[in-house]
Amino acid sequence: MNLYSTIRGVRQIKLNLKSLNYQSLFLILLKSLDKVSKYALSPLGLVIALIIRVIQPWIVVRMDILVSDRLGHFAANTELYLCEMDAGYNTPKGKYYDIWYHNWPVSNKQLSKMWGRVINIWPGLIMFSADHISRKLPGSINHIIPPNKSLDRDVYNLLDDSEPHLNFTEGENKLGRDGLIKIGIPKGREFICLNVRDSSYLDHTLPWKQWDYHDYRDSNIKNYMEAANVLTEKGYYVVRMGALVRDRFETENPMIIDYAANGMRTDFMDVYLGAKCKFCISTSTGFDAIPVIFRRPVLYTDFTHIEIFNSFVKKSMTLFKHHYLISEGRDMKISEMLKSGVGRIYYTSDYKLRGIKLVNNSPKELKEAVLEMDDRISGKFDDSYEHLQEKLKNMYANSDLHGEIRSRVVTKCLVEDSLL
Repeated sequence: MNLYSTIRGVRQIKLNLKSLNYQSLFLILLKSLDKVSKYALSPLGLVIALIIRVIQPWIVVRMDILVSDRLGHFAANTELYLCEMDAGYNTPKGKYYDIWYHNWPVSNKQLSKMWGRVINIWPGLIMFSADHISRKLPGSINHIIPPNKSLDRDVYNLLDDSEPHLNFTEGENKLGRDGLIKIGIPKGREFICLNVRDSSYLDHTLPWKQWDYHDYRDSNIKNYMEAANVLTEKGYYVVRMGALVRDRFETENPMIIDYAANGMRTDFMDVYLGAKCKFCISTSTGFDAIPVIFRRPVLYTDFTHIEIFNSFVKKSMTLFKHHYLISEGRDMKISEMLKSGVGRIYYTSDYKLRGIKLVNNSPKELKEAVLEMDDRISGKFDDSYEHLQEKLKNMYANSDLHGEIRSRVVTKCLVEDSLL
C-alpha cells in the first residue's frame, strides 16, 4: 500500500465516523465481537477440518459462506447454486455433503429460514473457523463449494427452464394473504412491486464500509409517480418496496402503497410480495432478486451497466440510463458503450473522469416502459421492431457474461439509438 492509498484510507475512515449514529456504532461493535468469537473457536474448527479429511473416502464435505449480508446475492447466488447443481455443474463424483454458513448481518431472516429448508446451513460461529482453517490445509480445494459459473448471472439460462427451489408453507401463504389485506391490497387484486434504489440501506446496515462509489446507481423515486399512476388506471396496486429509504413516495392515490415508509414492512412480507407480484419494476438493486428466484418478470429501469444487463429470462426487460457525453453534448450509443468499456464501470468517480453524466429515465420514458412491460406479459404487444432486438443480441454474441439473450430492451430505447 503506497502513501497516497494510506492517506485516502484515513480520510475515508474519518468521513465514515462523522456519518455514523449510535445504531451504526452498535452494529460495528457487534460485527467486531462476531469476528473475535469465531476465531476463538479455532480449536473446534481445526477438529472439524481434520474430521472431514478422515471421512473423505466415504463422503466429500464441502463448505462455503453465504453472501447473506447482501439481499440480492443471498437470493440469486443461492438459487443459481441449486440450479447449477441440478443441472450437473460443480457436482462431485460420489457422495457429498455441502455445508453453508451465514455472513453477518443476515439481510432477510425469512429468506434465511426458507433457504434452511433446502440447503444445509450450519452455525457461522463454528463453520467460519472450520472453513478458514480447512482452506490452509492440504487438499483444501476438495472441501470448498465451487462458485457459480458467473456468481449471480444465469449464463446457462437455467431459471427459465426450472421451477423455484423455495416454496411457502400453508401457514406462510395464509400469513401472506392476510398481510396483503393489512397493507391495503384487497383479496384477489394484482399488484406491482416498485423498487427504486437510494444509498440509505447500505449506509445504515453496513456502516463500516464506504458506499459512495455506488451512488451512480441511485435514482429519484419521484420520477416514478406517473408510471405508478398509469398502472393503477389499469387496475393494479403499486407497492413501493425498500427496507430503508430516504424519501417518501407521497400521493393521494389509494392504490399506491408506500410500504417502505409506512411502518408495515417486514422481512416476511418483502419475500412474499416479491414472490407474488404480477411483475417488479426495479433499478437493479438487491430486492429484485426475490421476484427473479420466484420466476416473476422484472422491468429494470435506470439501468447503468449496459454490458451486463440481465439478459437471461424471457419475460424481463431493461431500460438503460442515459450516458451523456458532456464534451460533445449528446447521449452515447449502445455500441459505443460496449466498445469503450463504459458499459462495465463500477465507480462513480470513473464516470466523472470520462466526462460522462448519467441521466435518469424521465417520467415519460418510465410510463411508456411499464405499459410495454404490461402489454408484453399480457401478450398484447405488437412488436414491429423485433429486428432491433435481434441486432442488439448480436452485439453481445461473444460475451462471457451472457448465455442466450432472452430478455428484451425497452423498444423506444432501441429506436432512439440510431446505430441500431
